[in-house]
Amino acid sequence: MADTNHYTIANLGDASGFEALAPSGATSITAALITPTSGFYKGISARAALISVATNSIRYKVYGAVTATEGHPMQAGDTLLLQGASNLKGFNCEDQNGASAVFVTVFH
Repeated sequence: MADTNHYTIANLGDASGFEALAPSGATSITAALITPTSGFYKGISARAALISVATNSIRYKVYGAVTATEGHPMQAGDTLLLQGASNLKGFNCEDQNGASAVFVTVFH
Protein backbone atom coordinates (compact mmCIF):
# COMPACT_ATOMS: atom_id res chain seq x y z
CA MET A 1 0.00 0.00 0.00
CA ALA A 2 1.27 3.49 -0.87
CA ASP A 3 2.28 5.84 1.92
CA THR A 4 -0.07 8.81 1.56
CA ASN A 5 1.76 11.01 4.07
CA HIS A 6 4.66 11.96 1.80
CA TYR A 7 4.52 14.58 -0.93
CA THR A 8 6.93 15.44 -3.69
CA ILE A 9 7.13 19.11 -4.66
CA ALA A 10 9.01 19.38 -7.92
CA ASN A 11 10.07 22.47 -9.86
CA LEU A 12 9.04 25.01 -7.24
CA GLY A 13 12.49 26.25 -6.38
CA ASP A 14 14.00 26.32 -2.90
CA ALA A 15 11.93 26.32 0.26
CA SER A 16 12.99 29.69 1.61
CA GLY A 17 10.74 30.56 4.52
CA PHE A 18 8.06 29.37 6.91
CA GLU A 19 5.48 30.97 9.14
CA ALA A 20 2.58 29.88 11.28
CA LEU A 21 -0.60 31.94 11.00
CA ALA A 22 -3.33 32.16 13.61
CA PRO A 23 -6.04 33.90 11.60
CA SER A 24 -8.29 36.19 13.60
CA GLY A 25 -9.92 38.41 11.05
CA ALA A 26 -8.45 38.58 7.55
CA THR A 27 -4.82 37.38 7.82
CA SER A 28 -2.23 37.46 5.03
CA ILE A 29 1.17 35.91 4.44
CA THR A 30 3.81 38.29 5.79
CA ALA A 31 4.99 40.54 2.93
CA ALA A 32 8.69 40.12 3.84
CA LEU A 33 8.30 36.34 3.58
CA ILE A 34 7.00 36.69 0.00
CA THR A 35 9.54 39.36 -1.01
CA PRO A 36 12.42 39.38 1.49
CA THR A 37 14.11 42.68 2.33
CA SER A 38 17.45 41.03 3.12
CA GLY A 39 19.38 37.84 2.51
CA PHE A 40 19.87 35.70 -0.56
CA TYR A 41 16.38 36.32 -2.02
CA LYS A 42 16.30 40.06 -1.23
CA GLY A 43 13.81 41.79 -3.53
CA ILE A 44 12.78 38.59 -5.31
CA SER A 45 9.16 37.50 -5.01
CA ALA A 46 8.41 33.92 -4.04
CA ARG A 47 6.98 31.76 -6.83
CA ALA A 48 4.80 29.44 -4.72
CA ALA A 49 3.61 28.57 -1.24
CA LEU A 50 2.51 25.36 0.39
CA ILE A 51 -0.34 26.24 2.76
CA SER A 52 -1.80 23.73 5.17
CA VAL A 53 -4.50 23.96 7.80
CA ALA A 54 -3.44 22.20 10.99
CA THR A 55 -6.46 22.79 13.20
CA ASN A 56 -10.11 23.76 12.72
CA SER A 57 -11.20 25.37 9.45
CA ILE A 58 -10.65 28.56 7.49
CA ARG A 59 -11.92 30.37 4.42
CA TYR A 60 -9.47 31.96 2.00
CA LYS A 61 -9.36 34.18 -1.08
CA VAL A 62 -6.57 35.37 -3.31
CA TYR A 63 -8.55 38.36 -4.53
CA GLY A 64 -10.85 40.50 -2.44
CA ALA A 65 -11.90 40.44 1.19
CA VAL A 66 -12.44 37.13 2.96
CA THR A 67 -14.87 36.57 5.82
CA ALA A 68 -15.72 33.61 8.04
CA THR A 69 -18.62 32.85 5.68
CA GLU A 70 -17.25 33.93 2.28
CA GLY A 71 -14.28 32.39 0.49
CA HIS A 72 -12.92 28.97 -0.37
CA PRO A 73 -13.23 26.57 2.59
CA MET A 74 -10.31 24.55 3.94
CA GLN A 75 -10.58 22.04 6.76
CA ALA A 76 -7.94 20.74 9.16
CA GLY A 77 -5.62 18.49 7.16
CA ASP A 78 -6.22 20.29 3.84
CA THR A 79 -3.23 21.53 1.84
CA LEU A 80 -3.10 24.14 -0.93
CA LEU A 81 -0.27 24.71 -3.38
CA LEU A 82 -0.59 28.36 -4.41
CA GLN A 83 1.52 29.60 -7.31
CA GLY A 84 2.29 33.09 -8.59
CA ALA A 85 3.59 36.09 -6.68
CA SER A 86 0.36 38.07 -7.14
CA ASN A 87 -1.67 35.17 -5.71
CA LEU A 88 0.67 34.93 -2.72
CA LYS A 89 0.41 38.67 -2.11
CA GLY A 90 -3.39 38.51 -2.45
CA PHE A 91 -3.88 35.45 -0.23
CA ASN A 92 -5.82 36.13 2.93
CA CYS A 93 -7.60 33.74 5.24
CA GLU A 94 -9.95 33.93 8.18
CA ASP A 95 -10.72 31.53 10.94
CA GLN A 96 -14.11 29.95 10.44
CA ASN A 97 -14.89 28.47 13.85
CA GLY A 98 -12.17 29.26 16.35
CA ALA A 99 -8.43 28.92 16.91
CA SER A 100 -7.24 27.74 13.51
CA ALA A 101 -3.55 27.14 12.83
CA VAL A 102 -2.29 27.62 9.27
CA PHE A 103 1.27 26.77 8.19
CA VAL A 104 2.92 28.43 5.18
CA THR A 105 6.17 27.46 3.42
CA VAL A 106 7.26 29.72 0.56
CA PHE A 107 9.46 28.78 -2.40
CA HIS A 108 11.81 31.03 -4.39
